[in-house]
Amino acid sequence: PFKVRDCRSNPDDARDCVVGRCNSGGCPTVRTRHGVVGTRCNARGECQETTPGPHKGAHVFYSVTATDHKLERGPGGRFEPIAAGLAGSPSSNFVYVNPPSAALEPVEYADAGDQIYVVPNPATRLALRDWQLDPNNEDPTGVKVEFHRLPRARGKISVFSLAGDLIVELPFDARDGLGSRSWDLVTRNGQEITSGVYLYVVEADDFERVVNKFVVIR
Repeated sequence: PFKVRDCRSNPDDARDCVVGRCNSGGCPTVRTRHGVVGTRCNARGECQETTPGPHKGAHVFYSVTATDHKLERGPGGRFEPIAAGLAGSPSSNFVYVNPPSAALEPVEYADAGDQIYVVPNPATRLALRDWQLDPNNEDPTGVKVEFHRLPRARGKISVFSLAGDLIVELPFDARDGLGSRSWDLVTRNGQEITSGVYLYVVEADDFERVVNKFVVIR
């Protein structure tokens, strides 16, 4: 972090610093050779670089590393950096992140039909490629679609074929404010679904159900 303004000198600014709203008061963006980097004010009253926010539902892998410099004594006896030194390995601390969408609040329920959505839609091979992970015991296909902006309640998503056959039921609990639910495109009978148009019904406590559709092209 680099010091731009000591937000601790003013109680109001200090409160803004804690919640990261100091950009408007003294934390400018920083231009680097890789592009423009945003900043925010941290709890210590310092402007600190931030990474771009990840897309909701996308697979994101974070790795934090540290590096130092080789130093050499220069004129006047001061040590100056002359080259890169030791560095940590990015592969040593990968963290997988799948940021959820915010749940739909009760005051927004009237617009639920426009707010709840599926991604990717249509779910084509190309679109699913960005969502694919290596298959494992918990995720036998490695692919998924996600339902976003689910109501802040406990409920379920029912997926049907156009003929009305029940494909799968997906329970969810978004009372903690996290409104996403993933599906691996496997039916309740353990089979991968085929190409087609599918209906989904979202039902929850104290919530008028929403019916919508999405397309899968395998």
